Amino acid sequence: MSFAINATTVKLRFKEFRYEADGDIEFAIEEANREVDPAVLGKDTNEAFCYLAAHYLMCEIQRRLSGTGQIISSERVGDFNFTYEATDKATRADPSDFSSTFYGSRFQKIVRLRTGGPVII
Repeated sequence: MSFAINATTVKLRFKEFRYEADGDIEFAIEEANREVDPAVLGKDTNEAFCYLAAHYLMCEIQRRLSGTGQIISSERVGDFNFTYEATDKATRADPSDFSSTFYGSRFQKIVRLRTGGPVII
């Protein structure tokens, strides 16, 4: 199913993404579109969909900002102190780890409230 959510919708809802390229946002929307089921989420579908797209987008931003493909676990602007998340994987954030971003955690909360149980995607 296709939702009435686009790059502009995401940028309006999440101001932190206002400078992201529309194409990057649209890709995250396409990814989220495969995972959200309106039959399960009902009236919460659009909200859940936006948070899932934002989660996918943030995972990509985290990899891009690290410059190494690794996820930044902490940073300090003064004196440029960066710490990268240790991983056994090939330097890619795992978008299925919803706890890795605020948006993923919020998506999970919406789904849990609507379904009454844990989410397995």
